[in-house]
Amino acid sequence: WAYVCYRHPPLIHTLEPNIMVGYVGWPGEEWKGWARLTDHLFWRPNIFHGSWGFPAVISVRRTGESYAIMADNLAGVNVDSVFHHWATQGLQYYALAQFNWDPRQDAEALVRDYAERAFGEGAAPHMAAYYEALEDAWSEWGRRASGLGRRERITALPEVYTAEFLDEMGDLIGKARAAAAGGPRAELYRRRLDFAEAGLEFARAQTEVVEALNDLRRDGGNTPRIIARAIEATDARDGILDEQLGTFALSAIHEYTAQNRRGMLPYLGPPSEDLRSRIEPE
Repeated sequence: WAYVCYRHPPLIHTLEPNIMVGYVGWPGEEWKGWARLTDHLFWRPNIFHGSWGFPAVISVRRTGESYAIMADNLAGVNVDSVFHHWATQGLQYYALAQFNWDPRQDAEALVRDYAERAFGEGAAPHMAAYYEALEDAWSEWGRRASGLGRRERITALPEVYTAEFLDEMGDLIGKARAAAAGGPRAELYRRRLDFAEAGLEFARAQTEVVEALNDLRRDGGNTPRIIARAIEATDARDGILDEQLGTFALSAIHEYTAQNRRGMLPYLGPPSEDLRSRIEPE
C-alpha cells in the first residue's frame, strides 16, 4: 500500500514486476512518482470517510481531474467506503462508476447526464444546480475543517450546512418538482425527488445533532436543558434512519456502527445512559 507515511514513492529502490501498489488518497505528484516505477497501480480513494451521511458531493470535478492523472496507469479501483447513503451520495457513486468506464469524460456533462436521467429533462437544470451547490458546500467544509482531527472535523459542518443553505437546497428540489410535473414519467420522477429530499431531511437532522453535541461537550453534561436537546436531536435523527431502513436512501447500520468504531459517540451521539439519567422525569 502507498498509504500515510508510505505514500511517497521510493527514491532509490525499484519494484519487482509482480508487485501491485494500492494508492490511498487524491492522486497527484506522488501518484506520478509511483507510475514511473510500475504500471500496476490501483486507487483506493477513501473519499466517503467522515461524511456521516451528509449530502457529500465530494468534488466531481476533482474526481474527474484525478482520473485524468491516473488514466494511463490505472489497473483498478478499490472503493472500500461506499456506505449506501444513496439519497445524499448517489451522484458520487454514479460518478465513480462512470469515471472507471471512461476516465477522460467531462465532469460537468456527467452531472447533467445524471440529473436528466434521474429526474427528467425539465427538472435537470434545478437538480444539477442542487448538486453543484452541494459540491461547493462540501469543498468549503473541507477548507474550514483543514487541520482538525478525524473526530473534530465534523464540528465545522453546521458552519456550512446552515438552515438558510438547506432551505435553498429545498427550494431547488421544489422547483425540480414543479418542472417534473406532468408527462408519462411524472410519478417516477416524483418518487425520485422524494428519495433525494429524504437525504436533505436527514442533513437537517444531522446538523441539529452536531450542534447539540457541540453544546453538550462544552457544557460537560451539567445542564439538563442541554442534555435534553442532545437527546431530542439524536432521537429524531435515529427515527429518520429507522424509517429509511431498507430503502437504500440512508444506511442506519453504518451510522450506528461507525459512531462506536470511530469513537464518534461524543460528536454524533446518542448521549450515554448516564447523561440521560441526569434529567429529572416529568
